[in-house]
Amino acid sequence: GLYNRRFLDEAVEREVAAARRYRRPLAFLYVDVDGFREVNNRLGHLTGDEVLRRVAEFLRTNVREADYVVRIGGDEFLIMIPETDGAVDRVMHRLKEGIKGLARELGVTIGLSIGKAIWEPAQQEFDLDKLLAEADERMYEDKHADQRAQGSD
Repeated sequence: GLYNRRFLDEAVEREVAAARRYRRPLAFLYVDVDGFREVNNRLGHLTGDEVLRRVAEFLRTNVREADYVVRIGGDEFLIMIPETDGAVDRVMHRLKEGIKGLARELGVTIGLSIGKAIWEPAQQEFDLDKLLAEADERMYEDKHADQRAQGSD
């Protein structure tokens, strides 16, 4: 029930124009579901599909109506946050903490790794692929930081 990449490309054009007009940043969060492969391997793909649907619903209901949640593929999502006021870090924290309750409810061990990229309208050039690559790279940094933290417990 989420947007797809084709819709994202169309929405980005509108949101970039609005961001330039109102001089407000546009943020992108690249989200990966940690532990999802283990859910599929241990509990099967039907359970994995249900977990993925519930994660999608969780993401959609934990951002503003004006934000866009897009399934990029597999267990990866992109959240586009127009007219952000610098609260992106709070959104990231809320999502990472909130998924813990969903994981308990579903009886699975999952988490979220999230990377962000922010485009400022003062930057004349808008390059979606570059922003997505930046957010993806930061998501992997977050994933590795979480893994190191778990290993030190």
